Amino acid sequence: VAQVFLDSAVLNSAPRERVAAGWGLLLSRQIKSFEGYFAHKVLAEECAPATECALPADGDNAGLALALLKGFAGRRFAPDFVGDMLAAIARARGKAVRRRGEYVFVAACALAVFYSAYLSSPAIDVIPPADHCSALDEIARLTGQERAKLLHSFDFFDVSGYFRINYILGEYRLDLLERLSAADMRAVERRWRRMYDDAGYWLKRAFTSRDMLRAMSLAGECSGGLLGYAAAAGFCERMLGSARGQAGGAA
Repeated sequence: VAQVFLDSAVLNSAPRERVAAGWGLLLSRQIKSFEGYFAHKVLAEECAPATECALPADGDNAGLALALLKGFAGRRFAPDFVGDMLAAIARARGKAVRRRGEYVFVAACALAVFYSAYLSSPAIDVIPPADHCSALDEIARLTGQERAKLLHSFDFFDVSGYFRINYILGEYRLDLLERLSAADMRAVERRWRRMYDDAGYWLKRAFTSRDMLRAMSLAGECSGGLLGYAAAAGFCERMLGSARGQAGGAA
């Protein structure tokens, strides 16, 4: 693109949820940058992480639009996959589907907590492997895609690959936790929620914590990276099973 023309009057008159969706795409890049670091250190993938950029001042929608244009890249990260799954789950339940940037941001916030819990867990080696077949069936049902066409997206670990990644992950565990702690998503969450008239109260009816765990579990089957490894190791499915048990107990 040689030139970009932005009409400030149009941008500044945009509904708040649209502006928040744009901010969501930009603010989620802290977690995408962490995933790029993980790919380089643990998986030895020479992929460019999400680039850093200066955040525009509050209310500067033109600056936000320019930052988004500069930051778009072809690679998809786990928050993108989880956001797609959240939209698919909402659609399947007959709920109103939110904008993609909103789903991507809340997915990034949830993944920040999930990654911290996973990397801090001392018992990840004793969890049974995930049930890939049922996950594949559910993704096909939610997305409307043929099961056979989805197979190429799945990253199945063989035994040697599983133990190799687990060994390297253990070696870099503290480095990864330190890198993850540098992303202050709690402060970013507050800043983002306050862009809405109801300070983000709509989140309570958009999806449940179980929906988020389910979306992460399904997205992990085809996203690769740390979420993909956690899904393959059965960690996501175990958390989802715990959520089902708690819901049953509460009922």
